[in-house]
Amino acid sequence: MEVNQTKKARKKAWSEANRRNQSGRSAPPQQPCNHKCKVEENTLIVEKKSFIAFICKEESEKGYMASQYIKNKFYSYLDIYTDGSKDEENMVGIGIYIPTLNVSIGKRLPDQLSVYTAEMMAIIRLQIDVRFCWVPVHVNVRGNDKADKIAKKSTRMSDTINIPFGKGEAKTIIKKGMMKKWQERWDTDKSGRKYYSIQKSINAQGVNGRNRREESVLTRLRFDHTGLNKTLCLLEDVEHILLHCGKYREERIRLKQKINQTGRKWNLEGILGTTGERVKDAQDAVVEYLKDAGVYYRI
Repeated sequence: MEVNQTKKARKKAWSEANRRNQSGRSAPPQQPCNHKCKVEENTLIVEKKSFIAFICKEESEKGYMASQYIKNKFYSYLDIYTDGSKDEENMVGIGIYIPTLNVSIGKRLPDQLSVYTAEMMAIIRLQIDVRFCWVPVHVNVRGNDKADKIAKKSTRMSDTINIPFGKGEAKTIIKKGMMKKWQERWDTDKSGRKYYSIQKSINAQGVNGRNRREESVLTRLRFDHTGLNKTLCLLEDVEHILLHCGKYREERIRLKQKINQTGRKWNLEGILGTTGERVKDAQDAVVEYLKDAGVYYRI
């Protein structure tokens, strides 16, 4: 596909600039730039440094305000919207959209490339000097959502542009690989199964945000390293104290009610786990239960 900026094309660009300026702006529109642009193999090549690329970023401004700002500030420029996308499978793509010329360009980049590199590659593909205007995303700014859709669709393309990874990206890939192997080993290992029943993910955080004594008590419960009795005559471990012991039946009823109110499961993972919703509320309930049962200082 080839687009030559003939008189007809220049007139169209000039008309678009005039249309934007009709919103009440007092300054007169500039004369249209004499330039040529063409599309070769889905790559836009512009032979004049008088354009602006709008990078899709989420900001606090509303779409209408952003659109008006663009129209008033850059009425003589050609809008070029670009975006980079990375999906849950770490597949990366870029999208370029030019509303005035009705040009859409999508390219697939190497998997696991950072989304920041993808967005910069979208700019580099334009082969022009760029002025940046940060535009809010997904608020109906003209061309913004279009570039985003092109980028997302590009992640599924079969042909990939060969781009070397940066040092930071390489470190991230290595770290993800190591964490994956660690998780696989934790899932299949035969040791530490009691603690695994409480914390199945290696990414889960420990106990924090409490006073030192409470953090110590809750951590000991999670590791089942406590001062409770555990002999052949008396089995008084963490699971027994929290879930089964008849001596603390009344206290346990109140504990169970509070755990159920958090929406967490009534088991060791729900009571002592640090993943999911309302972890702090569950920990508060456990501390209160231990104090009411008189075993808080035996842990």
